Amino acid sequence: MDFTCGVLCLWQRMEFMALQEVAEAFIVRLYEDTCLCCLRSKRVTLFAKDILLTQIIYGIQEGLGSHLSFIHQD
Repeated sequence: MDFTCGVLCLWQRMEFMALQEVAEAFIVRLYEDTCLCCLRSKRVTLFAKDILLTQIIYGIQEGLGSHLSFIHQD
C-alpha cells in the first residue's frame, strides 16, 4: 500500500515519537472512557459493546481509522 501518493516522505525520529505519543494518549483516553461506560452499567468487566458505545460517543462510526480514508486513493 502506498500512503504517500507517489511523493517521497522522509520521517524524522521526533515525528515518530510524536505520533506514538498521540496514539498512546488516544488509546488511554478511549480505555478510560470505556471503563466509565462499564462502571455506569454496574459491571467490572469490559465488553466489546462498551468500546462500541464509547466510539459512538466520540463520533467514530466505522472504526478507528475511517477518518483517514482520504489517504487511500485508487
